[in-house]
Amino acid sequence: MVLLIAALGGYGLYVLQAAGGFVVEVYDRPLMAINYGRAASLDFAEMDKEVMRRETAGTDRERAAIDAKINEVLSRNATK
Repeated sequence: MVLLIAALGGYGLYVLQAAGGFVVEVYDRPLMAINYGRAASLDFAEMDKEVMRRETAGTDRERAAIDAKINEVLSRNATK
């Protein structure tokens, strides 16, 4: 009887571990991919906005500040 209970307990642990792996494969990875895609889209939109602002900037000082902002967005992405 003890062997049967131990075998059922071991099988139960195996099933729980397999279910956890299934959840990671089906649910977690696609959500993370969507999250990274949205973050990249936001960063590209922010850089695009700064490039348009740079084209209309009047002074070299404004352009330098905008270039610094673009470099900040680029460096923020390099650390991800």
